[in-house]
Amino acid sequence: MIRLWGRLNSMNVQKVLWTLDTLKLPYEQRDAGMQFGINTTPDYLRKNPNGKVPLLEDGDYIIWESQAICRYLCNQYQGESLYPSAAVERGQVDQWLDWANASINQSLSVVFWQTLRLPEDKRDPKRLQEESAKTVASLTIFTSALAGRSYIAADRFTLADLVMAPVVYRMIGLSLVSIEKEEWKPLADWYARVQRDSSFQKWVAKPLS
Repeated sequence: MIRLWGRLNSMNVQKVLWTLDTLKLPYEQRDAGMQFGINTTPDYLRKNPNGKVPLLEDGDYIIWESQAICRYLCNQYQGESLYPSAAVERGQVDQWLDWANASINQSLSVVFWQTLRLPEDKRDPKRLQEESAKTVASLTIFTSALAGRSYIAADRFTLADLVMAPVVYRMIGLSLVSIEKEEWKPLADWYARVQRDSSFQKWVAKPLS
């Protein structure tokens, strides 16, 4: 039995749920983190000492970090459609997965907390402005790479597209970007394709909180 720990409003949990559904794997999802607690209990911390979500248990095997979980599921359960085995294609997917974690996810997380999750008296307008600019600049890189392409890393939908779709959804929801503008057309075309996926509608397209 695969068991996934994490709250449904977490972008990182959404990535794993989308991967599980795409691979048609049976699983159990249990709420954890923020208002649900659990992630600070001794038992949880033994499994994930970072105290974060998501956490995945596959029988006796335990793994944390969302994109590592997605890779594991693809490797373990014949998920080559999402995570190619060919070195050149996999390299491109890995490149964008690592880029997302190292750049746009970092700044977007700050913007998200500064905008929605921190009490108003704890927010830092200067930091919000700086991190918003970084987030948009990173999205410009992604958009430029989409020019002339249907998907970011291969000729089909892969994990690289899957992990970026929730990012773009949040950026639109936070009014960081207006994809109706001509400068964002490659992004808008790509986003129109990925958001048609039923798992995007099921897990990602939810009110931000």
